[in-house]
Amino acid sequence: MDSTSKPTTVNDLILAVLHDARLSAEEKRVLIDEIRKNNPGTADRWTYRWAIYILGGVAAMTVIGLILIASWNLTAPDGLVAIGSASIGGLAGLLAPSMSKSSA
Repeated sequence: MDSTSKPTTVNDLILAVLHDARLSAEEKRVLIDEIRKNNPGTADRWTYRWAIYILGGVAAMTVIGLILIASWNLTAPDGLVAIGSASIGGLAGLLAPSMSKSSA
């Protein structure tokens, strides 16, 4: 990013602050902290964490349940398999790296 263009992403804004020679190191630290606090993508990390915990727990309980059902020589209900598959798919969707417009 050259000095005449305006920052378009949060990372561009952080880089602009880092490369601004008029700011002291303390001012840069404070500004970057404020930028990070106001970034809606990282503002609520606990939402993602709880989603991962819950989906992981559902997936683990499903696997345990399917193992127990198989050990008792019973037929596993299709709904249980669907719930396990959906929770693993949800985990994959949350944990997979997202494609950004610049890398496409």
